[in-house]
Amino acid sequence: MEKVLLFTHGIDIDGYGCAVLAKLAFGNDVEVHYADNFELDEMFAQRVYGVSAKEILEGKVDKSQLIKNAQNSLREYTKVYITDHCLSFPLCQFVDEDTETASKLLVLDHHASRKAEQGQFDWVKIADKIDESTMACGTNMFYYHLISEGKIFPTYALARWARCTALYDTWTWKGSPCEEECVKLDVLGKALGREKYVEHYTQKF
Repeated sequence: MEKVLLFTHGIDIDGYGCAVLAKLAFGNDVEVHYADNFELDEMFAQRVYGVSAKEILEGKVDKSQLIKNAQNSLREYTKVYITDHCLSFPLCQFVDEDTETASKLLVLDHHASRKAEQGQFDWVKIADKIDESTMACGTNMFYYHLISEGKIFPTYALARWARCTALYDTWTWKGSPCEEECVKLDVLGKALGREKYVEHYTQKF
């Protein structure tokens, strides 16, 4: 059985959308962690390596011990995703040298400011567009990745939801054919809150 660990942005419908997709693809075999702004490094370091990000980056813990910690904490997981978010460049450098952890990790992020540094690692995918007419967000990047891996199957409703999420998250919803729907997604996200929003759309799809 494939078991997955997901770290996603925890403050808006794009991050929530990635959790919905993970639950659709992997059911109860996904463990989701929501990281707010500037929390990801610490959350990832504690969950994977069992120490603080500061301890890792300042070399306060022996590297071989950190690698063993990661092997133990990730033993049962076949894949670790980070969506709509990215580790800091220094932590990316450390993870890249931990080849076993890096081999399980895939980052899908659409914040182009991170492309020059973090984008140099093979396991980090940063894109501001899906194609010439479609802006990227965490949700639609994860959507297309999971389809390509055969983990979910596209439907009209799911594709439209992913598109509307991207339009709203990238501020390109005004004047679009689904403008009203985009706004409703955001309103629903704020009204329901993270957990209920994720539950609602997981059940809906």
